[in-house]
Amino acid sequence: MTASVVMATVAVCAPSWLTAARAAQEPTLEEVLGRAAEYVAAYQRDFGSLIADEHYMQSVDGGRSRRMESELLVFSPPEDGRWLVFRDVITVDGKPVPDRDQGLADLFRETPVVPAALELKLRAASARYNIGFITRDLNLPTMVLHLLTAEDQPRLAFEWAGEVQLDGIDTWEVAYRAVEPPALIRDAQGQDLLAHGSVWIEPSTGRIVQTALRVEDDAIGLTIEMDVRYAPIPDLGILVPVTMTERYAVDLKVLPSQSTDRGPTVSERRPSQRQFLTQTRMTIECEAVYSNFRSFVVEVNFATSPSRR
Repeated sequence: MTASVVMATVAVCAPSWLTAARAAQEPTLEEVLGRAAEYVAAYQRDFGSLIADEHYMQSVDGGRSRRMESELLVFSPPEDGRWLVFRDVITVDGKPVPDRDQGLADLFRETPVVPAALELKLRAASARYNIGFITRDLNLPTMVLHLLTAEDQPRLAFEWAGEVQLDGIDTWEVAYRAVEPPALIRDAQGQDLLAHGSVWIEPSTGRIVQTALRVEDDAIGLTIEMDVRYAPIPDLGILVPVTMTERYAVDLKVLPSQSTDRGPTVSERRPSQRQFLTQTRMTIECEAVYSNFRSFVVEVNFATSPSRR
C-alpha cells in the first residue's frame, strides 16, 4: 500500500518541471492575437483577390427554399484594408439568371475602376436573391476576419476559451465581444449591432481555422448566427472558407391569413387595427459550400468607395 501511494505521488509530482517548461513556451493570448492580426494582414496583402464557386441553399421555416449557384469574388483594396465580397449569381433553382449580361470577373477586367455607386449596386446584386423577410447583405464568409485586424482588435474584448483540434489542427478557441462601434452589422436605421462569438486560431501561426458570429437586436427579437469553417487549399497555400452556415430569426407581426412560408410582410395598418395582427417567429437557415478557389489577377481600383467606418 505504501509503495502504491509513493508511486502515485511520484506520478503526480514528477512532471512539475515539465509543466513549468511548457507554460514558459506557451504563447500568451496577446501574442496569439498579434499573430492572427499578422495572418489577416498577409491574407489581405497576398491573397486579396480570389474567386470561388458557391453552392448556396436557403430555406424559410423549413418550407420555402432557394438554391443558388454563384461565383464569389473576394477583394481587399490596399488603400483601406477592407474585405469586399461580391456574389455573382449564375443560376437560381436551376434556371439561369435572365439579366446577367456578363460575369463580375469580366466586368472588372474591362472596368478596373469601381466607383462608389457601382460598388453599392454590386452589393445589392449580391443579396438580390436572398429569401425571407430579413433584408440582409451580410452573408459573406470572410466577415469576421475584419475583427481580427490590428486596427479593429482594440474595439473588442477577448477571452481564451479552451484548446480544440479541428481537422487535425490544434487551435485555441478565443471568445470575442465587440465593446464599441463601429459595428460590422447595422440595423435598418443605421444603428450599430455589436457582435460577439468565437474564433479558432492556430496559436503557433495565427491561422484562422473557424469563426462564429452572433448578433442580437432585442427590439425586434432578431438573432443572427453565422459559422464559417476554413480548410487548406494546397494550390494556394492558404486556408480558405469551405462552408458557411447561417441562421436568422425574427419576431414578426402578420395577418392571420399570412404564412412565413410565402414570405410575409409586416402589416402597415393603422394603430387602431393592430389588434388583428398575430405575432410569429420566422427563421431562415442557409448553407453555402465553396470550391474551386483560384486567384483573380486583375488590378481593381475601388475609387471613392464607401467605407464601413
